[in-house]
Order: sequence, then C-alpha cells, then structure tokens
Amino acid sequence: MLQQDSRANNKVYLQFSAPGGISSLPPEFRVAAVAAPNVYAYSGLSDLSSQQTQQLFEVNNATITPYIDNTSQGFTLETTSDDLAFALSAIHAAMLYGKIEPHVFKNIKQNMLNWNRNNDPDFLSIREKDLFINNAYEGKLSLKQLYNLEQESVEYVYNTLFGHANGYKLTLVGDFNDVQTKLMITKYLGSLPAGELHQYTHQQFPISKNKVVLKENINGEQRADLIFDFIFEATQPSIKEIYATDILSRILNRKLLAYVREELSLSYAPQAWCGHATAGSNYARCQINVVTDKSDADKGVTAVEEALASLYQHGVSQDELDEHKNALALAMLDNDKIPKARAWFIHRDAMLGFAVGSVLESNQVVNSIDKSYMDALINRSLKDAGQVTLIAFPR
Repeated sequence: MLQQDSRANNKVYLQFSAPGGISSLPPEFRVAAVAAPNVYAYSGLSDLSSQQTQQLFEVNNATITPYIDNTSQGFTLETTSDDLAFALSAIHAAMLYGKIEPHVFKNIKQNMLNWNRNNDPDFLSIREKDLFINNAYEGKLSLKQLYNLEQESVEYVYNTLFGHANGYKLTLVGDFNDVQTKLMITKYLGSLPAGELHQYTHQQFPISKNKVVLKENINGEQRADLIFDFIFEATQPSIKEIYATDILSRILNRKLLAYVREELSLSYAPQAWCGHATAGSNYARCQINVVTDKSDADKGVTAVEEALASLYQHGVSQDELDEHKNALALAMLDNDKIPKARAWFIHRDAMLGFAVGSVLESNQVVNSIDKSYMDALINRSLKDAGQVTLIAFPR
C-alpha cells in the first residue's frame, strides 16, 4: 500500500509485517521470541558491528525497529525521501543478514532476568492463572524460562519469522516518487526469498466465564491498587468493533472519573481500556485500574461495581453515545493529518483483512454504531465476560 503525501515534508513512514508472531511458534519458544527483537537490534548486520550499523543508519537518516507480538512480526521504519532506497535495503539486510553477537545475547538475557525479578506489571503473576486458563502464550515469563533461554532458540525464532517474505505486507506513506519507489521495492523486497506462507494461527484457548475476587498483601506502595480484568470471546475482527471499543473505553473513563473520582473522591485518576478481536486470537480483554487509599479499597471496589451495574442496566445513553462518537470522529480526522499515524492505521487495516483505506472512511463506520450495538458490546465484553478483580494491599 503506497500513499503519497507531500505534507510529510520529505519524510517517509513504512510498516512491513506478516501474520504469525509468538502464537505461531511452539510455546517453549515464547521467551526466545520476546528476546529476539532486542538481541538482533543490538547485534549489528552482516559483518558490521552494532556501533557501525547504528552509524550507518544515522548517516542515512533512517531508523528501523523490529518487533514480534502475539500474532504478527515485522519492522517499523522512518526515513527521508532521499534515503528511502537505503531504508528498503535495510529491510532486505535485516531479514537475510541479521546476526547475534554472543555478548549482546548474554546482556539482553541478564537484563530480562533483572527486570523480571523486580517487576510485575499490574501484579500479573497473581492474576494470570484465573485470567488465562492453560494458555502458555500469556502471563508473566518465569525465571526458569529465562534461565533456560539459549541463543540457538533466538536464532530459530528469528529465522522462522523473518527469514522469508511470503505473507509480508508493506505500507508506505509520505513524500516520495511513486515510480522510483516501486522500482526500489521490486529490487529490495521482491528479491527476498518467498518461503512458506506466513499466516495467522487459530488456536482456541479456553476463556474463563468465572467472576473471581483476589485480595493480596503484595503492594510495594502504601496504597491499594484495584485491577478489574475482563476476558471474553472475540474471533471476528471488524473495523466497526475497533471503533466501538474505543468509544466504550471513553465511556468507562468518563463514568469512572465522574463517579469514583469527582463524586466519591476515592481515586485521583481511574483508567480503563477495552480491546477488540484480533486475527490469530480467539479472545480480547478489557481492564479498569483504580489507585486508592488502602483504607478505601473496599469502597473503591464497590464504587466501580456500582458504575458497571448502572451501565449494564441502562446501557449507554443516546446523548453520551453521540458525544463520544463525535469526539472519536474528530480524533480520527486529526490522525489522518499525521502521515506517521496514518501509515500505522492503514497497515493495521491491511493486516486484519479490511478493505484497503477503511481507516480513511472512519466517519461512515462511526456513524453506523448505534445504541443497540454498544449495549450488546457492553454485555459481551464486560457483563458476561470472565472477570478477575484483584485488590492489592500494601505488604
């Protein structure tokens, strides 16, 4: 997908990725897949050291960031119009001539071990058994997994996911010459080995329907962290649902702010987000986070549950829905003016199989979201979802 935009002011933004990701690998390679992008990013290319590679990119005004997530892998790049050929050649080199420096692997592994010992985001290790039932691709990595990480496993992951191009898609947005760019794409990307088709896996993981409450004295701060995690079946990605979950996140944040913070003064900044169906996965999640005084923990839980109960009973009001739809439409118009953001959205649509340019017609999609659709989404992703509520008290 190529979109010229002179407003990019001599800049070009690229997304190059394919389906697959961590869930396409045997679960024992998950830790290697987490390590691989950093190990290769800091090891240099071909016969160049990491420092020489970095200098080469600086001279050619380009950045490249490899990534592997649960369902895809690829590169994000940024460069200038004059250096686009170098950026495309860098993709070619990264896929065919990536290498691992043993000392880099050792350092990355040690950094992962140190981080794992000292961090547990949102106390995931406490919640994961109830949230992710027998799902080896989710949850916090264990120290045992990290200790057992071998360089050969990282090489296997990288070669499997990046060693051939069949199934990769390219999105390029910015200030470039269309004819010259197509020739460069043919030269640098068209010459990559095809290999086996990269595609989404469709593993069916069990999805909890239970409502579980956990109370633990695990908080390193003198406060209570309240985490409400929801998990629900989500198998059919749609552009409409993506925008609707954005609206739902806005609705939740507004309600929590008005009730938990403004009316009850129980938290300074409650936060909420909702996810949507993604190709290659059979579930999605929503989460609410509230930080409160340890003496107000039970009140905080009750307040959030009351706000949710009201939403379940009455749904979203038409006025509220219209307000958030308008806000989302304006936000998308703003994103459309930013070439870097537009490249990401266009590429997302292509990867999920939506019509090319769907994101550029956001008003039409947003306008189709009505109250009945939102109320059904609220029930599916919150009311009827599996739920793990963790109250993390101070140690």
